[in-house]
Amino acid sequence: MINKALRRWEANPLSSIKEFAAHNAPDQRFNLGFPVGGLILRETIRDLPRVDNENFETWRHNFDHAWLTADEMNSFVPSNPEVGHKYQIPEKFARRFAAFHLVDQVKGEADAWKRSEVQMAIMEAEVMKQQDDKVQIRLHGAARCVKPATGEVNPYSRTKINQDRGVDLNIRGWLTYDTNSKSFTRFDVIAAGDRWGAATYNFRSGDLGRAPIGFAFEMLPVVSVNKTRPKFLMWSYFN
Repeated sequence: MINKALRRWEANPLSSIKEFAAHNAPDQRFNLGFPVGGLILRETIRDLPRVDNENFETWRHNFDHAWLTADEMNSFVPSNPEVGHKYQIPEKFARRFAAFHLVDQVKGEADAWKRSEVQMAIMEAEVMKQQDDKVQIRLHGAARCVKPATGEVNPYSRTKINQDRGVDLNIRGWLTYDTNSKSFTRFDVIAAGDRWGAATYNFRSGDLGRAPIGFAFEMLPVVSVNKTRPKFLMWSYFN
């Protein structure tokens, strides 16, 4: 079949091929690569134990990768590294982080949140300790994302999405910055709280109530083997 298609393609006049190429430019989103000087976080998503159901299975989990640009990474570096110094992480990054990475993917596929569906995304930092060339930073914040019912029907289960879905989370982080190497040696972040509702393909139609969920992020070395693309990279990820 491939050989047949190639023969038909090669049989086209050169003018037709050039005209096709002129009106069908490659999607530049496919060319997005890891940002120079950026940071890689490995994300783990899982259900957390339920107080009202001690037998609920929490072993299911899923993974993704988060990419930070050099500017975003530097926004976590304190301008004043004195103990007690507090500062705000740019809201633009907090909202991007929430939109693409605080998504319930534990059991299946779910769309990223639209920016309008990110009702709140706040990250604040505080310098907790400074010793020699190491600055220890504590991160705290919160995020809430809600998507209205779409009415979409899963073509396999015939389940209709007739209620909203969302997450309501607290964010905590522990970071260590090396002022000598100008790099982070630790970048651990967790977001935990409640999820509810279902997406069309995330297998939550039988589990619609509020229930605990956790998102954990840990820094990975910036080497080729770790540069797995974030799931939503082509969704205007850095904009």
